[in-house]
Amino acid sequence: MGNILIDSFSTIAKEMCMMYLDKEKEYSNITGVDVKGCDIRGFKDGIEHFFEIKSAMKDKNEKRKGTVMLTQLNKAILNKDNYHFILCRGYYGQNIDEWEFDILTVKEFLELCTLTTPILSYNYPKITHKETTRIANEKLINTMWEDFEKWKKVK
Repeated sequence: MGNILIDSFSTIAKEMCMMYLDKEKEYSNITGVDVKGCDIRGFKDGIEHFFEIKSAMKDKNEKRKGTVMLTQLNKAILNKDNYHFILCRGYYGQNIDEWEFDILTVKEFLELCTLTTPILSYNYPKITHKETTRIANEKLINTMWEDFEKWKKVK
């Protein structure tokens, strides 16, 4: 797993999750993933597994909350049998034994999710978008908002 580089909390959380999966859960060939949809992947019993990490530096008694992107949930649903969410909590400088890890199935994680706001990303300064990227405009935002308002009301 190598030494942990102190450059961001999410990087530390990722490294801790990789060590946890390796040592405690016996996954192998664990690597960071550089594609949208998950943070790390590993193998167990010859099957590839995907992991999305949700981390926090908060008091253990606080509820964990955060955001999840539509791309991550879509990949999770398409790979239900081998996709997992890791909720982890720790602090800079703590060793792995001081961290908390909860591994949730897609079904378990979806039960925690609510749609609160559509999420868009931005790039500043402006960069060229890929052909698969939809450029935001007023009509798109208005349509998304109208759909969002309808979805919010569904029980």
